[in-house]
Amino acid sequence: YYNRHRVQYTHGGLSPFMQQRSYPALLKAAGYYTGFTGKWGIAPPQNSPFDYWKNISANGPYRSNGKHITDAQTEAAMDFLKRTPSNKPFLLIVAYKAPHIPFITQNRFNSLLTNTPIPRMPTDSLEGLSYLPALLKKSRGRRDYKKHRYLHDDHFQESVRNYYRLLAGIDESLGRILEMLQDKGLAASTAVLFTSDNGMMLGDHRMLGKWCMYEGSIRVPLMVKLPEAFYPATTPQAHSAMALNIDIAPTILSLASVKIPKVMQGKSLIQLAASPDMQWRDGFYYEHPYIKSGLMIGAQGYREAEWKYSYYYTSNRHEECLFNLKSDASEMDNLAGNKQFAAELKELRGKTRQAKEELS
Repeated sequence: YYNRHRVQYTHGGLSPFMQQRSYPALLKAAGYYTGFTGKWGIAPPQNSPFDYWKNISANGPYRSNGKHITDAQTEAAMDFLKRTPSNKPFLLIVAYKAPHIPFITQNRFNSLLTNTPIPRMPTDSLEGLSYLPALLKKSRGRRDYKKHRYLHDDHFQESVRNYYRLLAGIDESLGRILEMLQDKGLAASTAVLFTSDNGMMLGDHRMLGKWCMYEGSIRVPLMVKLPEAFYPATTPQAHSAMALNIDIAPTILSLASVKIPKVMQGKSLIQLAASPDMQWRDGFYYEHPYIKSGLMIGAQGYREAEWKYSYYYTSNRHEECLFNLKSDASEMDNLAGNKQFAAELKELRGKTRQAKEELS
């Protein structure tokens, strides 16, 4: 968690202590050939844990030297696989820039979905946003919604189509990488994890972006293909357990039989795959640090299966939200000011405060 590593996006990098305990460094020390290509969102690592390094600027252009960045990153990934020594296991991180704003697509996907109407979210209503916290109404997410002209349906349609076209480009790229693993005889012995660093508000609650605690922002895909050596102890399945981004590193280390450092705060998902009925977390703490320049708002809170508590703040203001996700999946009925739910509000405030202290 940020409370522990204290590194904000594009501001600084991991301390030597943290970097030495990162999963790339630990795998390199265990004899892995390591590679990274794509968007590295913090300061480049000192004493790099990567044998192969193709970084791009955190907010660099989508096209350079006539090539789309998704294609360039995929080619770098395949170049890494060509260089991988036959006598070493490997770690490859492919951190695609897409589908980041602005949604500039590969030309070959420009006709995709041209005649397909994109439905708007129920919360993307023209009837006003009286339920939205005042801080969010003035946040960057609202400014970007207006800046990218989502108020007008034709602009919304083309923008979201381009978002999906960028995803189609990633889908194609992953196919190329997986095919190369197959051709090299590595597919059966290689674990593949697919996820994202954040969700994206594509008009949800009339906002763009990823800096608040609504479901459109905090939910991300996570798919894991295990090596065949893990079968039949595990079987392919969809799982509704609460997996978090902090679980990725322990999962990768457990796949490699490398000891998980105590400083890591997540859990290995491999044990969950092997024992689907095991006791798991029933809630989690969420945080986004307050950054005075740019985002103008901080957020923290606690999410359970049924209840979600959100606390938005700046240097001198704060607002709370309480949602019942079972009866209000769209998160439009803020119960924080309803005395009927004072007990739930108090309990989740306490869980947020306790989790923040424990995770620091």
